[in-house]
Amino acid sequence: MKFSKKKFVVALILLTALLTPVLAAAGERGNTPGNSPPPNEIRVLLNGNPVAFDVAPQIIGGRTMVPMRAIFEALGAEVEWHQETSSVTAVTADGAVIRLTIGMDTIYVNDIADTMDAVPQIIEGRTFVPARFVAQAVGANVDWDGDNREVIINS
Repeated sequence: MKFSKKKFVVALILLTALLTPVLAAAGERGNTPGNSPPPNEIRVLLNGNPVAFDVAPQIIGGRTMVPMRAIFEALGAEVEWHQETSSVTAVTADGAVIRLTIGMDTIYVNDIADTMDAVPQIIEGRTFVPARFVAQAVGANVDWDGDNREVIINS
């Protein structure tokens, strides 16, 4: 049986079309034990549930930085960006007001100043803040699981 070059190319295209969704689905599930994140990914769990981010959390200068809006909204706060001052205001469900400014290490909770150990910064159009300080600003407890690269927040 003679197998022409044209038939071979068609068979190869069909095989690729059939296998692509299967391989993509396998990649989405991850191949690490215990469904832990890939080696460089950081997960944030709020009361045991994963928080979704459109820009991934990062470790910068030894501090875990997270997109502020996503974490505050997951904690039940409303967030407002002030372009003219490069600052953010968040109001929690119980009325606490949190303010911070990009590039400044001061955070205000109900007009009481505290100093963060990392400054907020903009990455990929998102305001990144130190996970521990912002979660504690709304009264949550924060832990870091270094083995699984997880920030664990309990409110």
